[in-house]
Amino acid sequence: MSTTLPKIAELREALESVTSDQKYLKASESRHRHSNESTRKRVIFMMLALASALQVPNDPETENHVEPRKRTSIL
Repeated sequence: MSTTLPKIAELREALESVTSDQKYLKASESRHRHSNESTRKRVIFMMLALASALQVPNDPETENHVEPRKRTSIL
């Protein structure tokens, strides 16, 4: 029975280590997921803003508008 106590303590320590690693990985994955979602929202917002800015119709009358010259007679 004296040999089982060290083995139990060793297994308990290994289990605590695995549990600690799992908690760390879960928290890390949660942070990465939040960061990814935030980035995705910003990219979508910027793409929509850019697309809407490019959809502004061009008015042919105001684009490159040059006043016509008045003709004067040489005579």
